Amino acid sequence: MPKVPAGLEHETLSECQYSFPAQVLADLRTVRSIFTDLRLYVDFYCYPNKEKRKLVYLAGTVPVRFDGNGYNIPVCIWLHETHPAARPRCYVCPSVSMVINPACPCVDASGNVSLPGLSGWTSGVSNLSRLVTEMKQAFQKNTPLYATPPLQAPPPAAAGAGVQVSDRPGGRSVTHLDGLLHSLHFKVKRKIRKLISVLSSSRQQPPSSSSSSSSSSSLQARRSSLTSSPSGHTASQWEQGRVRRSYTEELLGIDFSAPPPSSSSSSSSSSSSSNPFLSVTSSGEAEHTPTAVLHQAHTFYCST
Repeated sequence: MPKVPAGLEHETLSECQYSFPAQVLADLRTVRSIFTDLRLYVDFYCYPNKEKRKLVYLAGTVPVRFDGNGYNIPVCIWLHETHPAARPRCYVCPSVSMVINPACPCVDASGNVSLPGLSGWTSGVSNLSRLVTEMKQAFQKNTPLYATPPLQAPPPAAAGAGVQVSDRPGGRSVTHLDGLLHSLHFKVKRKIRKLISVLSSSRQQPPSSSSSSSSSSSLQARRSSLTSSPSGHTASQWEQGRVRRSYTEELLGIDFSAPPPSSSSSSSSSSSSSNPFLSVTSSGEAEHTPTAVLHQAHTFYCST
């Protein structure tokens, strides 16, 4: 809503096509000299038949005394394009923290103001100064607006003092709500600890008898299959742990040193033939090379 600058009131009235701009300007200056908080604005007014017209209006507050206290009632006064021949339209404009008093007889639920000076508006007699004065007197008898209590956080209770602070009559106190929250927090922690202990005990629990019996049955079946296998090993050999040693273990128990020299070649040949890890050269001597030894050891291991 643009405010009409000082000195441009007559130009604005002419732009809005007021029928009597000079009389309107005189009436505006008189009422604003009495009620100094009222300001002149220009905007589009929407009539009940949805027609829009660019008009001027006064907006501001009217000071009133109610029950010994002073209040500023925000109002809005729209001037018809034929003012002062036609009566203006007046509204109260509650702020966010205000509501309309339904018990006020001169203001309806939409904020429209109804006064005898408006219903009996007479051209040449009625003016804005008389209208606002009548409005002030009516508002002092029955205030059209009242402020709603702001939503405030309840003050914290004194530590250890047990102060009970309630946000409304009959409502629960802050300390009571704190106690409920503390109790709920304690119950949740206890549930979590109980769940952790159950999970820990289930992990440390020894295998059940059913799992032991299944393990023993599977071991018995494995022993039976080994007993019936064609490898020649009996169940007694399996139980006594007579497992054939590995290839490396057998190599560790073999003496790779050369036998003592013998007097006859026959004994040398017989010893070389009896020792599988000695190879005989073309001269009849035993060869102790690593390749020959490993080859002979592999041959001996595979033949046994």
